[in-house]
Amino acid sequence: MEVEKIEGADSTPSGGLISTRAEDYGNAPDVEFLWAVKAMKYAENAFQVATDQRLYVTSSHEDDELFEEFEKAFKDLKIDVINTEDIKCEGAKEAWRDFCNKFEDKVKSFNFGTLLRMDSSKDYSAENTVLVPRAQFLAIEVARNKKGLNLVHYTHPTGQ
Repeated sequence: MEVEKIEGADSTPSGGLISTRAEDYGNAPDVEFLWAVKAMKYAENAFQVATDQRLYVTSSHEDDELFEEFEKAFKDLKIDVINTEDIKCEGAKEAWRDFCNKFEDKVKSFNFGTLLRMDSSKDYSAENTVLVPRAQFLAIEVARNKKGLNLVHYTHPTGQ
């Protein structure tokens, strides 16, 4: 199935398909497919930025704010290789929900499901990803960038 052939597939996070309550949809294959395509495109773009230092020159104000809040709330979280229990157990979910909600008006589509690499030294794969809200993804990836954890993927401007 091609994204262009899905009715309402546009550039909005929902692809224009979701205009009513989620409960009314169940597991609609078109919606799931569109989300998967958009999530993977977002992941590919984020990985390109993380691995090409020419694209990640400076931090934005939002990046700095995400990082500062992340460091306060999750200073002991190991981010090079994330243990799913550290982000998915009930207590962690509540802490992350509170964190993400702080960015509702600051991060576009702050709660949109986004693929996060569990091991920052590896590329995206089925075994190395977990679904998290976009604000959580951004906070962790900004922290990884600021701490140099994505440099293992750095591509030199000449391709070396």
